[in-house]
Amino acid sequence: MLKLVHNFRADNLQKKLEREFRDAATSRSTNEIGTFVNMFGKTKDLWFTKLATSVEEHNRMTDQVDTSSKRVKELSEQLKIK
Repeated sequence: MLKLVHNFRADNLQKKLEREFRDAATSRSTNEIGTFVNMFGKTKDLWFTKLATSVEEHNRMTDQVDTSSKRVKELSEQLKIK
């Protein structure tokens, strides 16, 4: 990858790339690169949403376990008193 970047640092090669891909980059109807970027962004958002939901569920379950543990302690203390 670094060799590729290094090779295209020359001005004449950059201009050649611009000429070759100018139509693909500016065409709105068949802009495959733009479509890919949009789909990648949507997939990334979906993935982060899934991760966020998973964390929220984990936190909710942890809170429920803590609440249940506290309640069991309170009830066991009440039982000892009676």
